[in-house]
Amino acid sequence: MNIQAGLRILFVEDIPEDAEMAAYELKRAGLRFEHRLVDTKEDFLAVFPAFGPTLVISDYSMPRFDGMKALQLAREMDHNIPFIILTGSKNEETAVACLKAGASDYVIKSHMGRLPFAVREALDHARALAEREATLAALRESEESYRTLADSGQALSWTSDTERLRTWFNKPWLEFTGRGPEREKGDGWTAGVHPEDLRTCLEAFDRAFGRRERYSVEFRLLRRDGEYRRLQELGSPRYAANGSFIGYIGHCLDVTERAVAEERTRRALEEKEALLRELFHRTRNNMQVIMAILSFEADVARDDKVTRLVHETNDRIMSMSLVHRKLYESQDLSRIDLREYVDDLVSLLVQDPSFAGERVAVKVEVQPVSVLIDTAMPLALILNELLTNAFRHAFPEPRTGTVSVRLDKDPGGRINLEVADDGVGLPPGLDHLSCGTLGFQLVRGLVQEQIGGTMTMESDGGLACRVSFDEPEALKR
Repeated sequence: MNIQAGLRILFVEDIPEDAEMAAYELKRAGLRFEHRLVDTKEDFLAVFPAFGPTLVISDYSMPRFDGMKALQLAREMDHNIPFIILTGSKNEETAVACLKAGASDYVIKSHMGRLPFAVREALDHARALAEREATLAALRESEESYRTLADSGQALSWTSDTERLRTWFNKPWLEFTGRGPEREKGDGWTAGVHPEDLRTCLEAFDRAFGRRERYSVEFRLLRRDGEYRRLQELGSPRYAANGSFIGYIGHCLDVTERAVAEERTRRALEEKEALLRELFHRTRNNMQVIMAILSFEADVARDDKVTRLVHETNDRIMSMSLVHRKLYESQDLSRIDLREYVDDLVSLLVQDPSFAGERVAVKVEVQPVSVLIDTAMPLALILNELLTNAFRHAFPEPRTGTVSVRLDKDPGGRINLEVADDGVGLPPGLDHLSCGTLGFQLVRGLVQEQIGGTMTMESDGGLACRVSFDEPEALKR
């Protein structure tokens, strides 16, 4: 049976309408095929070899023929052909009997919608079985050739029996260990495994052995010159021509140089991360020192204007320092989680004595969005300016209200930030584009020049400032 050829279905059915309904369901599910219809033993025996079906779908009970007999005949002509029983009977014992006899599946006609799934499953199983048989045949034919090839290659190879005992080692293995095959066979090979790796090595093999699955494990093996070398071992189950399990085959490659290079790279990365974290830590400390010096100078000056400017400057430094703190705490030294950052910044700003917490509520709605530090720093300053402006100017006493912060990322990857309040809004006739205050100038410059975004403001029953920008993923460090 050629599973790769065009799909050909032989229907064994005495009611043509039922066969046509089955064909309709299969075509509706996207299957393309040729088909023939028979309802007697004679027609079945004549059509089967000439048509060469890929799959048989048969009714269970017919006046002049039956599905079990058709299954038997099909198995005699092609023992691997997928065979599906399609019947109106809902008899569980009949279904079990059909499956035990070798049917691929049992589908009730009233549940015809399940037929395409059953067909695909049967074809996939038959294809896998055919490929397995072809593989086994190739293994049988090439066993001797393989051993010759294995002896001439670089891989250290071995085979085991069904008792987990090693039965054969190739020439490279024996040359590597400097030990004869009789010393290596059985469990003798474990004498060369590094004591620290032996348990891991054996557990990986035993776990895969019990499940009959492939495995990979690294361990150190003693070379004949007394040096332990790191090997990467790949093991696979082996099967006889009849499909029975006969043990395992394994191949080992010396990956010592690769492991040394990987360890060197890992240590270099750890050192780099340690240096970066130290740099972030020192930068934050320096910022705190600057804030302390500015505060001291303001106290000495005893000037309200100077005190206000120092306070505003300290807030800006604090917003940048918070970015460094988040990076210091993060596993990723190139990106910062804005949701956590916004929550922390709002928490710090509302603790300011000038914040009228009893009159102003703060609402934060931020989606999980991360940005590069090159974006996070100017965005931190933008957010600080907008929030500070809202806290200080939107709600003169005794006015109450709400400041909301929203941040999200649309499907196109554009990041959107909005800081809005329901306070007094901008004074009549004031255009934020021409406003000369430091805060507005700073925000405009940061939006346009630092993050390449756009900014809009609406002052209708309050003030809403919206910032929108893109951040190319290609810039990630």
